[in-house]
Amino acid sequence: MEQVIRRSDLELILSGAAALQTREISAGAIEELKGDEFPVSVVYELADSLLIPREHVDSYLQARFPSLEM
Repeated sequence: MEQVIRRSDLELILSGAAALQTREISAGAIEELKGDEFPVSVVYELADSLLIPREHVDSYLQARFPSLEM
């Protein structure tokens, strides 16, 4: 018998899997960068390459790094 997943767990599973995939891909891209500090434009470029909307990047930056001026 095939395992079943509850509707209430679908979002958690899919968003978690997507986060793992994105982490894997972004880790490879970050590894190629030289230096320890980068302008925010580099964040946007990497996000664009991962198909992460700028609005999501801005929302996260505001929540996690409120001292950054956007």
